[in-house]
Amino acid sequence: MSKDLLCLQGVNTFIGQSHILQGVDLRVPEGHITALLGRNGAGKTTTLRSIMGLWRVRSGQIVFDGARLEALPTHEIAARGLGYVPEHRAIFRDLSVYENLQIAERKRGDLERALPNLYALFPDLKRFEARAGRHLSGGQQQMLAIARAMVAENRLLLVDEPSEGLAPIIVGAIVDALRQLKQHMTVLLVEQNFRMAAALADYYCILDEGRVVQAGDMAELVVDSALTARLLGAV
Repeated sequence: MSKDLLCLQGVNTFIGQSHILQGVDLRVPEGHITALLGRNGAGKTTTLRSIMGLWRVRSGQIVFDGARLEALPTHEIAARGLGYVPEHRAIFRDLSVYENLQIAERKRGDLERALPNLYALFPDLKRFEARAGRHLSGGQQQMLAIARAMVAENRLLLVDEPSEGLAPIIVGAIVDALRQLKQHMTVLLVEQNFRMAAALADYYCILDEGRVVQAGDMAELVVDSALTARLLGAV
């Protein structure tokens, strides 16, 4: 296994009085895709939001490239090279494709540098760069959300449920794009679609009721149908 770019150790996160993450340990090896799996309500999205500082952890450590993150505000965490694609896409619906990308610049020149690669990954975005986000299809909106997180020079991309609500042919395009991303950055992927996660990820971590119950090589999980059925309901 490669060195860990991101490591969570004993992370506890509360939302109000609810103890959502209960001592989560998670390793994300550099240069690979790690899938964070689990049933609905297991704590997957809370894990991503805790990493980004959107939910403040009560205790534990979040270490990115050797530096602690858990006490930093979200904008400083992002500035260290973490991109975040939240669930439900969260694009600016009244802005054009190009404007959505432009607003993601961290420093002048980011978009100019990134644009050729983004348009190569997502040709629809080039075709519709002047179109408002509200007039894109669901798949195109998801492509835009991923592309927007790639404008700045990020080392780690957190992606939450990219296949949700998309047709199979669009899911295939997202899979291809994320697979190509692995050449440039590390990815932590939350995905309910086990087939998609299995097609992409090198490693996995399964959450259940806020605790890690299993982690390892994705290739080993794929062939263990009894385990996937018990922990994920997948076959």
